Amino acid sequence: MKEILFAGMVILFSATSAFATRLPCVTTKVLKVFREAFPEVKQTTWYNFDDYYEVFFKTHETSSCRIDYSPEGNVLSTTRYYTGENLSPV
Repeated sequence: MKEILFAGMVILFSATSAFATRLPCVTTKVLKVFREAFPEVKQTTWYNFDDYYEVFFKTHETSSCRIDYSPEGNVLSTTRYYTGENLSPV
């Protein structure tokens, strides 16, 4: 029984770690455009969809950004997230 439980845990942890370290394939053109626009950004999370790529990253301690790129490297949309301290009063 212990062997079965141990084998199950090994398979579960192996599958989880393999999924967590797998990165989506992003074209070199998209990466080049992104790095030219945001050379200071070091930690990114990329998502690969059927017809576009999406990157999420933090620009400062209090803001973050999400950008969608076409496979050719064109920006399709951008979304910036701010905390209340970064918003100007109306």
